[in-house]
Amino acid sequence: MNLNDSTNKTWLQQIFNNTSVAVLVVDKNRKILEINMALCEMWGYEYNELIHQSAECLHVSTESYLNFGQIAFHKVLNNTAFSIDYQFKKKDGSLFWVNISGDPIQNTNEVLWMITDINAKKIAEEKLNNQHLFLQNIIDGVTDNVFVINTDYSIALMNQSARSLLDPQYIQDKEKPKCYEVSHKQHQPCNDSEHPCPLKRVLHSQQTEKERHKHIKSNGSTQIVELTATPLKNDSGEIYAIIESAHDISSLVESQNKLRERAKELDYRAHYDALTSLSNRTLFIDRLNQAIKYAHRENNKVAIFFIDLDHFKEINDSLGHSMGDLVLKQSALRLQQSVRDMDSVARLGGDEFTIIIDRITDTDILAHIATKIIHTISQPIHIDKHKLYVSASIGISLYPDDGNTVEILLRNADAAMYKAKNEGRNTYQYYTEELTHKAFEHISLESSLHHALLAKNELVVFYQPQINTISQQLIGMEALVRWDHPDVGLISPAQFIPLAEKTGLIIPIGEQVLNIATKQISQWHQEYTINGRIAINLSTKQLQQKDIVHRIACILKNNQCKAEWLELEVTEGYIMSNPQQAINTLQKFQDMGISIAIDDFGTGYSSLAYLKRLPINKLKIDQSFIRDITTDEDDRAIVIAIIALAKSMKLNVIAEGVETIEQNDFLKKEGCSNVQGFLYAKPMPNDQILAFFQRTIGMDQLPV
Repeated sequence: MNLNDSTNKTWLQQIFNNTSVAVLVVDKNRKILEINMALCEMWGYEYNELIHQSAECLHVSTESYLNFGQIAFHKVLNNTAFSIDYQFKKKDGSLFWVNISGDPIQNTNEVLWMITDINAKKIAEEKLNNQHLFLQNIIDGVTDNVFVINTDYSIALMNQSARSLLDPQYIQDKEKPKCYEVSHKQHQPCNDSEHPCPLKRVLHSQQTEKERHKHIKSNGSTQIVELTATPLKNDSGEIYAIIESAHDISSLVESQNKLRERAKELDYRAHYDALTSLSNRTLFIDRLNQAIKYAHRENNKVAIFFIDLDHFKEINDSLGHSMGDLVLKQSALRLQQSVRDMDSVARLGGDEFTIIIDRITDTDILAHIATKIIHTISQPIHIDKHKLYVSASIGISLYPDDGNTVEILLRNADAAMYKAKNEGRNTYQYYTEELTHKAFEHISLESSLHHALLAKNELVVFYQPQINTISQQLIGMEALVRWDHPDVGLISPAQFIPLAEKTGLIIPIGEQVLNIATKQISQWHQEYTINGRIAINLSTKQLQQKDIVHRIACILKNNQCKAEWLELEVTEGYIMSNPQQAINTLQKFQDMGISIAIDDFGTGYSSLAYLKRLPINKLKIDQSFIRDITTDEDDRAIVIAIIALAKSMKLNVIAEGVETIEQNDFLKKEGCSNVQGFLYAKPMPNDQILAFFQRTIGMDQLPV
């Protein structure tokens, strides 16, 4: 093309000047050969100011001019079409954006550039980008995951926290990741049943929705989030996207779960027995109330079984609480197996159980159930190498016949159970009106016993002499508590000692006996020459006090009673409940100078392995073996064995309950010369024992 030709120049100028697109023709050196009026208006120059000038005058800077030549001009000269958005500078120095595309002019080294002003578009885009950046900076400062999700599930925007969920291997289109790819590492939208889709719900409801989801992080860990999805609407009110914020509530959910588990645990503890998993007293009472209400509506009956395990205390005391717990668990299981699924078994505490038998139409079934329970419980229990036996005493009360409240029915069943105990155990008894009177007597006795501890002279100590049958001399005495009731008179220990053991009153009673007896011993030693020691029985509950050694030491000191004047009698049950603790405690007594005797020896479950380690001085043969010693071969064999055991271990031995000359002679013959019993003297109060001293001290022969 020869632009110096006037005809061609006129023709080209007409084309240039009649198009709205700026046109620029430059040669290989980038000199301006031709421009149109649109270009002049675009840059603000006159035609003559640009023609034949270097195109550099159109650029922002020399650097921009050179850069454009590198990325665009030479490509076009090499016959490569090119288009680019580029920034230029107007005559007034202002900058503006254009889209410039170039084509080589054939058979020349010239380039034709077509230029469109896109400055307004660029400003709008920059404004939008600035807004986008501003928004991005804002949401990046939010710790919650934030997404803007289009209706096709693609993510238009997300914050830095949300990007922590990105895992490239799950994203098909990196430019337009889907929300379910990012949050859940899956290739399809959320399932309505497992993860309800917030987008679907918002599109359906046209309002903000909330959901809980489990998000999977890029490291594989999970977080529980609460999603809040808010619709974004155009001017026509149509939803084109949603803003979804995901608040991490993992810690909250974990805390709620822990609280829920804790609440369940507390509820379980409040209603179930920790050892046996049976209902406890609280749940039992609630269920009994419900059973009574149902029975009242349906006009039928409810039975309450009150069950106490016979001989359990001996097992617990002799073999220890851990063995006792195993027996209780086995017994609880057997009780459950003995009743219907609809019946409710509960443990009230200790070895006491209850059963609710409801919806009874025929009371004959109760005898069948009670018999089955007695048979099942009485079967031997095998634990380790032990073969243990317990039995059940059952009391039965019936709604509405024996009462219409929980308290009355339970009280009456308890009374019936005690009747079963008195009838020989391992049996059942129904409630009768007579048992109510006995229960009131029991309550009255307990109240009076509390009063006796506070009153003066109600609890008194009797003394029973202990005699050597060879020398016929007094060798000591046993101190025995008696209750001198102001209205009833003397009450047998057989009546109130079990009650004291059950209520815990045995501890203050035992301390009173120690105090009274040691004062008396001290006084006697000041006035008489007394041979031997005063034996005082200590209950298991007393001995289990942590400060029992200190307590007795204080009593001895306060009453000026020497330790060598005292002998403490302890049971086999106490020793075997915790052998090592018993050894430690008894050794402290012995170190003080106190003598130790095992009372009622032969009735418990003593282990010879522990017996040889015990710091003891004496074995006391229980009167149950002495009673039939002249007629029962088994009793004779047991007594002979105990005497031989004592001699082999270099221990003293004494027999209690000696009442006949034949018993006395047998014991003397077998080598047990120390005895106590009615043959020589009954337990006597203080004034009578003084008369006994005066008759016997210094005499060669005691009256038999």
